[in-house]
Amino acid sequence: MPAWAQWIAHLNPVMYFVRIMRDVLMKGAGPSAIAPEVGILMLYGTVVFTLARASERKAVGLRTPDALRGHPKTIARRLRAMAS
Repeated sequence: MPAWAQWIAHLNPVMYFVRIMRDVLMKGAGPSAIAPEVGILMLYGTVVFTLARASERKAVGLRTPDALRGHPKTIARRLRAMAS
């Protein structure tokens, strides 16, 4: 495979999943052997989740309500006042 295609393949999380499956099923690899690939998948998932959440918040226009800002005791007092 050309070097540029290998570089692009490293951006695809499926490559790491296939490596994990191959190592575990064919070689009987343990947790320490697959830890780097699992770490990459976890990092990839965290980045994608964070970007998706930010995109969703921007699209829907969600913001933290003013009643939920500030010190926890102040928030609790505001919420009790709203419930009354």
